[in-house]
Amino acid sequence: MIADRELTNANWKEAVERKHIEFRSLRTIVSAISQLAIRTSKYLLYILFFAPAILHGQNVDWARVHTLTIQGIDRLYDLKIDEAESTFDEVIRLAPDDPRGWFFKSMVHFYVYQLSKDEAAYKRFFELSDIVINKAETLVDRDPKDLTAKFFLGGAYGYRGLAYQRNGSVLAGVWDGRKGYSLLREAATGPNFSVDAQLGFGLFSYLISKIPRSFSWVLNLIGFSGDLEGGLAMMKAAADGGIYTRTEASFYYAQFCFFEERYDEAELYLRRVMDRYPTNSLFLVTYANWELRRDRIDSAIAVGERAIAINEKAQVKIGAEFAHSTLASAYYTQGTFSKAAYHWEQFIERSENKENVGNFVYYRLGISYELLGDRTKAAGTWKRMKPVTDSDRPWESVYWRRAQRLLANPMTAVDIALVIAANEAQRGNRDHAMAIYRSAAHLASGDAERQSQAIYGVVQTAYQCHDDSTVLAEAPGVLQLRPRREIWVIPHTLLVLGRAQARLGQKDDAKRTFEQALGYEDYDWEMNLRGRLEREVERLEGQ
Repeated sequence: MIADRELTNANWKEAVERKHIEFRSLRTIVSAISQLAIRTSKYLLYILFFAPAILHGQNVDWARVHTLTIQGIDRLYDLKIDEAESTFDEVIRLAPDDPRGWFFKSMVHFYVYQLSKDEAAYKRFFELSDIVINKAETLVDRDPKDLTAKFFLGGAYGYRGLAYQRNGSVLAGVWDGRKGYSLLREAATGPNFSVDAQLGFGLFSYLISKIPRSFSWVLNLIGFSGDLEGGLAMMKAAADGGIYTRTEASFYYAQFCFFEERYDEAELYLRRVMDRYPTNSLFLVTYANWELRRDRIDSAIAVGERAIAINEKAQVKIGAEFAHSTLASAYYTQGTFSKAAYHWEQFIERSENKENVGNFVYYRLGISYELLGDRTKAAGTWKRMKPVTDSDRPWESVYWRRAQRLLANPMTAVDIALVIAANEAQRGNRDHAMAIYRSAAHLASGDAERQSQAIYGVVQTAYQCHDDSTVLAEAPGVLQLRPRREIWVIPHTLLVLGRAQARLGQKDDAKRTFEQALGYEDYDWEMNLRGRLEREVERLEGQ
């Protein structure tokens, strides 16, 4: 059986104990991989499609099975969830011993669980994935060279790993994720590999490459290795030449190109899937988020409103809340706090599982009410947040801590100025933002926490304006203040300072600055920033 070709549970436990792997390190790595995946695909389908397995000796109409599989995929991308599942049921009826129908049906429930965290979908996904594994293992035992069966095994284990992690079972997620990685590597890089299969391993390779080097020893022990460019190349190959994976690969490839600031390539591939599925509101929400991140607020609002109109016309329920979340962020940045509050309330109301609503949403909703002058609603909103102190989940813990301070004391003039300045900068009004940040820094004199954030705003905005001389002049002010609560401001300021030095050709100074930042530990958003700093050092060393 497949288990004989993997580490046994006992050997895994022994390896963990021998190398003294801390549970926190494993949790941080899996969380980082999962969050990257969620960040790129929670507005879309989480389904990975593999090439069909051919079961010899059966009287099956394989042409019909293939046609129905394509139809099921199309219905899923049209967000016709029930119709898609019914289609995959027909695939199972025609070819009950083929893993294909079972795999696609299990992924429907995985998708629903990822979007709604519905426990019934979680349970059903595992029931169906067990069937996929049993049927695929039967094929592999019959023919160890059957890479098609291993596609299904790799996919089943990989998504079980993500489901486990999302449900809080981290070590189980690592274990199944490792199995999925090994199987997909064999299937995607073997002599008879399928172009479709390259999506799965390419996805793994890219995500793992984003983990900071400081965790490489743990990744090596687990058996993971990343390759950013290789992963992107595999996903592009599947996007251009895949049969079942073309749409899904196009989406992932577009997302990761966007993360790497290859915007033209990203838009080319995202528009490909938007054109094919014009009523898929989740594709539109993804594009609206891109526009928001590129500071094109008006465009983000227009696209987001269009997505909501499509949802209402088609009566789409699952995932519809994400359009409201996107619009809330856009209106918040625009400074239209009444509309921001409305759409965040809609996001919360439409969420199938309220436990799935993050503290960040409640934090900004509360800020919106506070700035609208409704202190009672603001306080009530912050009290709805989950008490989290886990530094590995900064979007939960950081905003919970900040809300506790705001519950004790209303926002100060400096707090309000920091919100307004950040919004002005994101809308492209950087001169105005700079002036507000400077005023806030002056008002916060004597308060190291708030003053350091205001000066960091000056530094960051100056860098965006290519005003590197201001960056070099202002950054030392943050280091001198030495905030104790908002420690994150120091390494983040050093990142901007190092980038300005590098842009000015001061490579040695830049490298020393990045290495100084890497010396800081136990601050908010550490995992993300550490990876960015390491990539900056690698870029300098490669020049």
